[in-house]
Amino acid sequence: MRNPISILILILFISIQIFAQEKLLTVEDVVINAYTKLSVQNLQQLSWLPSSDSYVYVDKSGNSSSILKFGIKSQNADSLLTLDELNSHLEKMNFKKLNSFTQLNWQTQTSFYFWNGNIRLLYDIKYKNLTKLNSVDEEADNKTISPNSKYAAYTKSNNLFVNLDNAKTDQISFDTDTNIVNGQSVHRNEFGIEGGIFWSPNSNFIAYYRMDQTMVTDYPLVDINNIPASLKNIKYPMAVKIVIMSQLVSMRLKPEDSLVETGEPLDQYFTCLTWSPTKNTLRCAS
Repeated sequence: MRNPISILILILFISIQIFAQEKLLTVEDVVINAYTKLSVQNLQQLSWLPSSDSYVYVDKSGNSSSILKFGIKSQNADSLLTLDELNSHLEKMNFKKLNSFTQLNWQTQTSFYFWNGNIRLLYDIKYKNLTKLNSVDEEADNKTISPNSKYAAYTKSNNLFVNLDNAKTDQISFDTDTNIVNGQSVHRNEFGIEGGIFWSPNSNFIAYYRMDQTMVTDYPLVDINNIPASLKNIKYPMAVKIVIMSQLVSMRLKPEDSLVETGEPLDQYFTCLTWSPTKNTLRCAS
């Protein structure tokens, strides 16, 4: 049996060593440099490449950024593309340069989609080819891409729009009352709701939330970002109507709304809105 005194001495020695390595934080570390010195280190835009056992992430070293590729069994990284290389192609096609890699959505092992402001682009690393897919209004919010990556749905103010190609944008909702909100997440993103636009798997239909807040009283919040502070009214969602609409999207046909009959009561709370993977069937829970 080990000597209890020896064990106690060992524990005290380890504790002293740990305490000696503690670093006192300065006011600058906590207030000014918190986002740089105290932030959690992680891999930016970590993602598997389609149909492969390799993964990629964005690496930023000093003033340069690049996309690195790793195999699950490899110890060394391959540099697929640097930000300077991408900006060179953007500049040649008269697109604005990027300060950093925006969100990358990989189509193949060598090509990805990304937003450059309000423009949706496809870049192929292998062939060094940059293609414009579509664009949305400069004031667009809640941009949501269809599964086939060809169409873009977005909101502007309280209404919903769909861009089917570079030349055609369809307005889906036409509510002039700002208390009625289309295509946005509802009830403060509860129950995992992160958006209000839902494309069907075949990209032919859209389901979206239409939230009627006309019966909800304005709730004042103090905005301290302004000097002097100002009041900003919001709708605190305590009891609102949710109407789910399905929308036919076609290059040839004019969209026609189809209201999903949800029954009584009118103020049901719909969550987990999903499309069936094989049929144009909409499902939700209330």
